[in-house]
Order: sequence, then structure tokens, then C-alpha cells
Amino acid sequence: MNSGKKAMNETKQSKKKTKDNIPAGGIGKRIGAGIIILLLAAVIGIVAWEGLAPKYLLSVNGEKLSKKDLMYDFYQTELIGSQMASLYSQFGYTQDYWNMDNGDGTTTQDTLKSQTIENYLYNRIIYAEAVAKGYEATEDEKTQAAETAAQSIEELTADKASKLGLTKDLLTEKALEELVVSRYKTDTVESLNINDDEIKAGVDYDTYRGYSVQYFFAPTTTTNDAGETEAVADKTSMYSELKTVLEKAKDSNDWSKVVDSKDEDAVVSYKKSILTAKDETFSEDIMKKIVAMGNGDVSEIVEAEDGYYVFRMVDNNDPSKYDKAVEDAITEAEDAGFNEVYAALKANYKIKEYDTNWRNIVFGTVTLG
Repeated sequence: MNSGKKAMNETKQSKKKTKDNIPAGGIGKRIGAGIIILLLAAVIGIVAWEGLAPKYLLSVNGEKLSKKDLMYDFYQTELIGSQMASLYSQFGYTQDYWNMDNGDGTTTQDTLKSQTIENYLYNRIIYAEAVAKGYEATEDEKTQAAETAAQSIEELTADKASKLGLTKDLLTEKALEELVVSRYKTDTVESLNINDDEIKAGVDYDTYRGYSVQYFFAPTTTTNDAGETEAVADKTSMYSELKTVLEKAKDSNDWSKVVDSKDEDAVVSYKKSILTAKDETFSEDIMKKIVAMGNGDVSEIVEAEDGYYVFRMVDNNDPSKYDKAVEDAITEAEDAGFNEVYAALKANYKIKEYDTNWRNIVFGTVTLG
């Protein structure tokens, strides 16, 4: 074999050895493993980003807001909510206030969500409008805002406030904004030319005419251990007790001094009230008797479903309920007028709610939990 053929054979054998040393599919497997590693890294990265990325709840003119951005508004909503929950508990409600069914397919959680969003938007939009018109906080408002912030810190505790990001500076800033917003609303309402006298003329005085009475009450019913109402054993004794107290009050112009309100064993109690002709506190027959009384008159003892009453007329022309009705009517007109102003301003804002992320918000646990 000549040298040329020998060299060619050695080259072929060398290539064959090299090929034989590579496992079947080796290159493909290495490439596939590399792609899998890259994909896993990408997936892990996405999961990590989703876990750390803020969950946006609201977008206002392109600005995305997370729970952290709305924490002050959550605090305000839950502060009122906790007061309502306490009130419901005192009234004997056993259902959790935070998850009550509103009866229209929504729950308290839905209501609180709407309140939180509207609270944020209202203050943001009105404050921006106020600033645009040159409003600045007064020294009195700055002092008041600082006091409000200090009280909020005390209610939350400094440690909890810090964890929530509700610093004293932030709470002061928010309280100050609300004061400016309130002043702007007052000024705007005054410019609406709402006619108070016209509104007052539209409120019927006779409907709200007050009858201010003092009265003694002797119960003829009681509540047993099961929470059920049942008649007292001796109604006659209740009547006699009331007559005894009434005799003591014969020459008194102030019945509040006749019965000791601190005496837990007293059978007869003293109360006072301002009623209207259509009031449903008492039966229609009893109300007719009260309305017919003159100032200083004392009624006979009358029997109701729950006990015996005797009334003394203090003022049969008390204007307080009428004044309150007028005040409420004016306030309603002012709010309606300002709401139109606010609606026009709000229409200029592009607002988006992220419902999926809102589902993870559980009111009663955000700032209170």
C-alpha cells in the first residue's frame, strides 16, 4: 500500500472512531436539556415576579394604585366599619357585620369596596381641583390635621401604623387634604345660590311640630331567661307604684327630680321625649291624648301593651324637629348641587378597577387584623 492510500485509510478510521465515541442522540439531548433549563428559569422568574409585583387595585388616568397606595382609605373605611360592627353587636345581631348580605345580591364587603374607592377618588379629585384654584392649607387646618394624625397613631398604635405605612407625616397630609376638600365644598355650595328660605317654605310645620313631654312608666311585661316577653305576675302593684310616684310629682314642674335614675330597684322609671302627631312610639289613641294636652297638663294613667304611662306636657309647640327637618332638607339640596359639580369633574378621569385583585381584599383585616 502506497503512502497516499495509507493516509486516506487513517483519516477514515480517525473519523469513524470520533463518531463511535459520541453516544447516539447526544447533541440533541444536550440542546433539549439546555432549553428545558432556560424554560424553567423563565417560569421561576415569572412566578417570582408575580409574587413580588404589586397587585393593582385601581388605575386613575393611567396611574396604577396598589393596596399600599390606598392604605389610608382602607383605614378610614375600616374605622367606620368597626364602629358599625360594634353597634350591630350591641343590638344583638349575631351575623358577622363584615360579611352581611345586603339582600340585593351584594355583601358588606362589596359596599365597603365601593366606599373605599369613592373615598379615594372624591378626595383626590376635589383636592386637585382646589389646588388648581389656588387653595392652600391655613395654619388652623395644619394644627387640626396634626392633632387628627396624632389621634390616629394612638388608635392604631405607632408600631402598627408604621407596619401599614401610615406614618404620622402621611396621616397629617391626608387629614390636611380632607380639611381643604371640606372648605372647597363649603365655598362651592355657597356659590350655587341655593335658596334656604324657599326650601324652608316647602317643609310643612304641622308635620314636624313637636310635643315635648315628660313621663313616668311602670312596666307590665318582663323578659324571661329565654329572652321571651311575658306578663308580670301582679299588674295591680305596678299601677299602685305609678300612682305613688305621681302623687310625689303633683307639685313638681320637673319630673326628672322625682325618680332616682340611679336606683336599680325602682319599679317606675322617668323618661322624656319630643313627639310628633304621626309618631309611632305610642299607639294612635295615646298620641291623640298627648296632642290634645296643653302646656303643664298631666294626663290620667293610660295603659299600653308594655305597661302604664302618665304624661306631663312641657311644650306642645316645640320647633326642634321642624328645625331639624329644614336643616336636613337644605343639606340634601346642597349635597345634590355639589354632587353635580363633582360628577362633572370625575367625568374627566379615566378610572379602572381590577376586580380580580379586589377579591383578595378582606375588609376587617386590612388595617384592623
